[in-house]
Amino acid sequence: MRKDIDGPINATAPEPVRNTEFTQALAQALHRPAMMKFPARILTTLLGEMGRETMVSGQHVLPTRLLNHGFRFTHPALAPALRVITGAKPGRAERPDQENPAQTPLLRSK
Repeated sequence: MRKDIDGPINATAPEPVRNTEFTQALAQALHRPAMMKFPARILTTLLGEMGRETMVSGQHVLPTRLLNHGFRFTHPALAPALRVITGAKPGRAERPDQENPAQTPLLRSK
């Protein structure tokens, strides 16, 4: 734990993505199709305000304080991070990471 950062921080990825991009990247990491799409109107109708807030709308949040303090993300891009989390190997179209993702932490400070 670092003593030079106090108060709240945004613990988010440095490269935010939309839910559609996340779904596609996760499906790719799992080597599975991303088949289900729900129109926003259906989610809002079925789940009301909770559906709108959690599944339809979004926030563009960045880890500015972490980055300003020199924090470096090991996997700033979504696809390599999902491969580490899921233990998936890169697909044929993807270039393997230079480091061994199974032994690499997701976050690292300078």
